[in-house]
Amino acid sequence: MNLRYSISLLALSVAASLAGPVAAQQSPAASEANAVEEVIVTATRREQRLIEVPVAVTAVGGVQLEASGVTDIRELTSLAPSVQFQTPGGGADSSIRIRGIGTTSTNPGLESSVGVLIDGVIRPRTGVALSELGDLEGIEVLRGPQGTLFGRNTSSGLINITTRRPSLTSTGGRVELGVGNYDYRRAAASFTTPLIEDKVGLRLEGSYEERDGFHKDANSSETMDLIDRYFLRGKLLIEPNERVRWLLSADYTQRDENCCMAILYRAGSTYSTVNTLAGARGYVGYPASQTFDRVGAKTPGRFNQEDIQDWGVSAQGDYDLGFANLTSITAFRSWDARRGQDFDHSGVDLGFFEPNGFLQGFDVFTQELRLQGTKGRLDWLVGAFYSDEEVLLDNAYRMGADYPNIYGGAATFQAATLAAFTPGDGARGIFNQD
Repeated sequence: MNLRYSISLLALSVAASLAGPVAAQQSPAASEANAVEEVIVTATRREQRLIEVPVAVTAVGGVQLEASGVTDIRELTSLAPSVQFQTPGGGADSSIRIRGIGTTSTNPGLESSVGVLIDGVIRPRTGVALSELGDLEGIEVLRGPQGTLFGRNTSSGLINITTRRPSLTSTGGRVELGVGNYDYRRAAASFTTPLIEDKVGLRLEGSYEERDGFHKDANSSETMDLIDRYFLRGKLLIEPNERVRWLLSADYTQRDENCCMAILYRAGSTYSTVNTLAGARGYVGYPASQTFDRVGAKTPGRFNQEDIQDWGVSAQGDYDLGFANLTSITAFRSWDARRGQDFDHSGVDLGFFEPNGFLQGFDVFTQELRLQGTKGRLDWLVGAFYSDEEVLLDNAYRMGADYPNIYGGAATFQAATLAAFTPGDGARGIFNQD
């Protein structure tokens, strides 16, 4: 259980009024507190009230998001039950489903059938979207096929996330502190101020989060699946006149964590063999514990590591041309995940990725143009989208000292092959996609 405390720092205004009879009516503050938040969505690439949108959409406004404490896109399931996330092997191996439909393969060469947009910029793979969100203005979950209206085909649905913009009129900020079990700690802060009144506004925000691992290693005092991450974002809003608006944004996320430990669910045919081989080295093969004890095992000297760097810059320009509105969104994003893992998840030395032995990376440049307007009863929109994407997968697996002892009886292993075996032998695969 995590507890969060939030403190808002707002500009104060004091107004003097003449004393007079007390009217029997609700105060403005009470009226505002009881008012229902009107949610504006962009499900059709236009700002519309939720009630007017002819799309199956779940929309959550900023007030509800702040009250719910959602900071990571995976926590969205508490607000939109039709969304499901799977993370079988770390942040790099993730998938999203809407209404149970989605791309379940974590192959980095495949695009997800559930699109994710953050501030109008498409995230090309699911793992790239699983990052800190910062202060949120709203989240929309569009269920069902959305065509290419958001840059690329989203046959299962779309998650559209909008973060808060800088203020051009007032200075304010927010500080949030959180604590929880497993020594969980989180601190977040944001600050916004006008640099030039009604013309230029700045917004800065950041967060740091850490938590001990909740899976114990039977062969060491180490705990696995811990959290250690920080996030920074800056935005600059420029409105020189009523017809032009620019929004410049830059963000950076760093994760230095260990992931992932698998817990034995059911003993198989090699259970006793694994325990015997590991026991000969003084290790525990598989802990003789219940699944929900959260105790696993890995070979001493092996590292379950996941380091992720995610950063990006974007520039959005909105122009009122009189007969129509022109929007341009230019963005570049870079995402890099480096992992090491004892992938047999036991105390026997079977197979592993060395530290940084499993690399995934994406570099993506996107350019979007939209021109939309209205004339009488006609509401029209035309646009173009360009994407230049480079995908890299570089993985080198190694075989441990006990590999021939487990697979030595397999028909594919000849005596000469086993005689030439040296612990650490393996294979490397490098894949590039443009």
